[in-house]
Amino acid sequence: MRIPLPVIVAYCSGFALQAQPRQNRPRGTADAVSDGAAIFDTKCAGCHGKEGRGGQAPDLHRSRLVIGDSGARLLAVIQKGIPGTEMLGFVPDEAQARQVVAYLHSQTRPGAGPPVAGDPARGSRVFDQSGCSRCHIVSGRGGALGPDLSSIALQLPAARIRESIVDPSAYVADRYRTITVTLAGGRTITGALKNEDNFSLQIMQPDGEYALLDRSAVATEKREPRSLMPADYARKLSASDLQDLLAFLDRLRAPYIRYEATFANH
Repeated sequence: MRIPLPVIVAYCSGFALQAQPRQNRPRGTADAVSDGAAIFDTKCAGCHGKEGRGGQAPDLHRSRLVIGDSGARLLAVIQKGIPGTEMLGFVPDEAQARQVVAYLHSQTRPGAGPPVAGDPARGSRVFDQSGCSRCHIVSGRGGALGPDLSSIALQLPAARIRESIVDPSAYVADRYRTITVTLAGGRTITGALKNEDNFSLQIMQPDGEYALLDRSAVATEKREPRSLMPADYARKLSASDLQDLLAFLDRLRAPYIRYEATFANH
């Protein structure tokens, strides 16, 4: 059976549309986000917790209404509430409600906040001069000890990026936690545990070299919920250096596919 060319084109176009890279979302203005934060703290945080992380009311960082909606339904809920629940219309004024929406999107949708102030070009130099590129990849260049940062601004809000710089052990993903093993012969190896199974451990050391270890050769192992990243950047970097570094990282928005490494797919 011959399939008409227009049908083939339409079919293939469907795949092309699905394969298009993720687009940057429109950002709220800095003033709208700031004003929205003040309104949220006054009228919403008592139930939804600081930064919407949850309390008596749900964690808004896990809310499909906040994360997935275009904003219209969220705006209506903020203005009018949800009938039959304790969620009342705490911000009936539309302009103020839109400011709250801008604030919530800036917190829960990385890439939707206002541009971080600073000089991105200078921040790129700070990134290299401070040694960040030895452990982090940006646009295909750099080390692999730490996470690839090419899409970091689409994955984490600016506040979390800053926290990761000044307090890198505040949150550490599984594949970047520190492990120290002592081999039967007395040699000690410290690094990031990248993978393991019933028979082996694969550890990336700070110099970028892999240690592929047979479990039978390991005498002791110590796992720590801390990062190998230096914890003194808050002291080493000046306020302007840190701000410019944040501005540089805020512009890293390469399209990405979310991927979780597991025993089944690593």
